[in-house]
Amino acid sequence: MTSQSTANYDRGEKFELYREIPTLREYLLVDSRRVWVELWRKSEQGIWSLMFESKSLDATVHLEAIQANLLLADLYANTEDLPETVFRIR
Repeated sequence: MTSQSTANYDRGEKFELYREIPTLREYLLVDSRRVWVELWRKSEQGIWSLMFESKSLDATVHLEAIQANLLLADLYANTEDLPETVFRIR
C-alpha cells in the first residue's frame, strides 16, 4: 500500500531492494490515495516487467505466485470514495 509520503520510495528504492530477493516473483503496488494498482512480475530470466496496471474498481488482477484473482473493488472495499479512471496494460 503506497501513500503520499511513501509512493516514490515504494516504486523506487524499496522496489530495487525487493528485486534482490531471489524468491520474490511478484510485486503488487496498491495506491492509498486513489484507485491505482500495479503488478510487476519477474520472468524466468530475472527481468521485471509491468504486467498489470488499472485505475478501475471493475478490474481483476491475477497473482500467479499464489494463484489468486483480486478484484480491485475488494482491495478498496473499506476506503472512502477515491478518484477512479480506467487504464489497463496486458
